Amino acid sequence: MSRRDEGLTSRRRATRVVAALGGLALTAGALAPTGPASAATSDDPPPVPKEAQEAKDDGRPVGGDALGRGGLVYTGGSGVPAPPAYPAGGYVLADVDTGDVLVAKSPHAQALPASTMKTLTALAVVPRVPAETVFTAQPEDANVDGTQVGIDPGVRYTTGQCTLALLMSSANDCAVALARVNGGLAKTTNEMNTLARSLGALDTTARNTSGLDAAAQVTSAYDLALIGRAAVRDPDVAPYLTVKTAKFPGGRTKQGQKRTVYEITSHNRLLWNYAGTLGVKNGYTVRARHTNIAVVRRGRKSYVFAFLNGASNGWRENAKMFDWAFAHGPKVAPVGRLVDPATSQDDEQGAGGSDSPVAAAGQRAGAVSQQAAQRLGVDPRLLAGGVAALVLLGGAAALRARARRR
Repeated sequence: MSRRDEGLTSRRRATRVVAALGGLALTAGALAPTGPASAATSDDPPPVPKEAQEAKDDGRPVGGDALGRGGLVYTGGSGVPAPPAYPAGGYVLADVDTGDVLVAKSPHAQALPASTMKTLTALAVVPRVPAETVFTAQPEDANVDGTQVGIDPGVRYTTGQCTLALLMSSANDCAVALARVNGGLAKTTNEMNTLARSLGALDTTARNTSGLDAAAQVTSAYDLALIGRAAVRDPDVAPYLTVKTAKFPGGRTKQGQKRTVYEITSHNRLLWNYAGTLGVKNGYTVRARHTNIAVVRRGRKSYVFAFLNGASNGWRENAKMFDWAFAHGPKVAPVGRLVDPATSQDDEQGAGGSDSPVAAAGQRAGAVSQQAAQRLGVDPRLLAGGVAALVLLGGAAALRARARRR
């Protein structure tokens, strides 16, 4: 499949994405589901993938030695209250810009990802397949378990529309279709795994694009934080993450009636209720329980909170973690850090301040989105947060490094 010209400016990328949117009990190796939510299955947790085991043979956990410990990892700070307790088997709260991990719980323990895996799917597919690419849905796209947006075999869609449904409505049918359009499941999951390793997400192995339970498909809270940070820094992916409602092409209803278009809404309740939310993705299966990645930016500070094996995923519980981070984050002694993708010295120059290329691109893209949204009849506020994600500090280095690797 053809992929985007790597020389496209951020402005042209933003315009194409906007157009597409408008056209429409803990173990050492795994977090085992516990409690009532796991009563439906007696299966053991999936095995630790060989590549993840080998990645840890040097005995040094990615992000710092303290992150290799199980249980709560927190240093604290002068006059800083303890962080809120959170009902999850593993989690990470980190500063997106500096990479400082403020608090973690079993950050490298592996568990089932559920639909948070769709974030990695988008990061791998979106830059390779233009958003305006048109394809015809096939029966195998719709023949998938779990949540679906309702794509109809024989109906034509764009990959941009399916990416929107993938991230907003957690559409497993679109996850299958995107893999097919990208060249197949094997090719796409290979690209996802290569990308995960390049991000430093060595606990992650993808076996499908939907996140549905699969043997040896695992991730960690630490890796989800890395993947979430990459998503909001990616100029191709970021605009999708903050859309709350959109129109999706219709097909036939279960009753056989034809419809031309219908509305889809984001499943991310934090996005609807907590100011500054930039996405990213929630998930749930019976075995995985609740999983989530969330990024919030206010002023010049941004934080990512990711968890696995959660008892719930209420937006108020997530908001308490972010409230604590924004109130006390700068005073907290970090317990580790989110590693950066490989960069060269020239990447790092000018990547952080208000005069950075990413900040300038974000400002230009903001103007483009406002104009395009008005022409296409889309609420401009639905796109503003995604475009604002382009100004995240340090984003230029990660983006240019990824472009060179590809």
